Amino acid sequence: MTPSPDLSDILATWPASPQNLLQVLRAIQARYGHVPAAAIDTLVQRWGLSYAAVRSVISFYHFLSLTPRGRYTVYLSDSVTDRMLGNEALLTRLCQRLGVTEGLTRGDGLVSVHRTSCTGL
Repeated sequence: MTPSPDLSDILATWPASPQNLLQVLRAIQARYGHVPAAAIDTLVQRWGLSYAAVRSVISFYHFLSLTPRGRYTVYLSDSVTDRMLGNEALLTRLCQRLGVTEGLTRGDGLVSVHRTSCTGL
């Protein structure tokens, strides 16, 4: 069983409320490079949220992930306009130069490259 991450400082900063969930998840992502399953368990237990509610926020926002991302995560916009302007070639070249496969974290954990429909926050 994976030990629960210590989220006490994060949870002390943000009162238990669904409207604070995104900020808490961003803080967890920044600390661990992803949102560990044990962190979701903690939020469900302490805040009384459902797993579906927490996981739906994580799956909606491209900058949140259930699996580890690189220390440096590059997001490349993937709208229709971006494709017309050559983002496919840029993505290919970027991944080659960084030695990483799109959507995966490089073996040393330093970098990952991902598509996003919107860079959002």
